[in-house]
Amino acid sequence: MFYGLVSVPAIVVYAVVTDGIKGGREYDILMIIFWSGVLSFGIGFLWPDGGDKYSGNDRPDISRELKIKFCNEIGKSVHKQIRDTVEVKGQAFADPREVVFFYAYLDQLVFSYFEYHLSDTLRLITDDYDYKKHICDGVLPKRAWDYYTRGHGISELSDVADFDVEAILSMGRAAGWADANDGLHKFYRLAKFLRGEDLLLAFELDQAIKDKTAVID
Repeated sequence: MFYGLVSVPAIVVYAVVTDGIKGGREYDILMIIFWSGVLSFGIGFLWPDGGDKYSGNDRPDISRELKIKFCNEIGKSVHKQIRDTVEVKGQAFADPREVVFFYAYLDQLVFSYFEYHLSDTLRLITDDYDYKKHICDGVLPKRAWDYYTRGHGISELSDVADFDVEAILSMGRAAGWADANDGLHKFYRLAKFLRGEDLLLAFELDQAIKDKTAVID
């Protein structure tokens, strides 16, 4: 369509400026450009998206099968973190802070992991609870989804909680982003939080370095 919007007016302007298009080879070439521009404009007008027969979730490069594959990969890693935590600590998600962290962590982990691997198609999954439920059901059937929804519920009522919900949400999102950035087989920050260990996220490390430098100065 853009080609038509440019070429057709250009030919008309050229004809006016040059007092008409002369015959011969010049005429033939300019007429080809002119009519191809008209055709391009017509096609673009009728099919604004360029005639792409796929849109949204129907595009083959972001099929449900591919998204499920990515969800299964995420789920296996999250399951391992929870299993490792239980082996060390004996339990997980007994504290409401932990379910809030899990909710924020999983949301950001899915968002960022899909962003890195499927580019701009991430927006087609980030708000789709069906995929997150699929992950949770694979991690711990019924229980993990209950943790996720409880965390969401507490985040919606942060003003009545007896702890700083916003701080936990921010930490969970930062941990999810950092794990997705590190790569699938390096997910570990959920387990560290559940075990009560310092996450030392990237921005916290930067601040620690700055603080140490300031003290030395």
